[in-house]
Amino acid sequence: MGEDLSSTTIWKLRTGRSDNPQLKTLKALSTFFGVPIGYFGDDDEAEATADRVAASSLVGESGLNREALRALVELSDGGRQLVADFIISAARLEQGRRKDGGDA
Repeated sequence: MGEDLSSTTIWKLRTGRSDNPQLKTLKALSTFFGVPIGYFGDDDEAEATADRVAASSLVGESGLNREALRALVELSDGGRQLVADFIISAARLEQGRRKDGGDA
């Protein structure tokens, strides 16, 4: 099985009272969360992992399906940029509505 972590160890990490966890702690956390160990120290790997998790959750939880993702991959660079711009614009619009107290 995995390494047992005490609630005190987790608390110290969360509150910043401990900022240099042992390798066994990092291994246990990476196993628990299903991420590579570099996620906890390498900013590039953390960002790439977060992107993969976000993409996976989109496929699993929304109307976005594998067919739509394949179509996105097949678009030209300009087409993908157009879709990306649209998504960012829609997100900003919804954030503005939430700030104004409206429905998203």
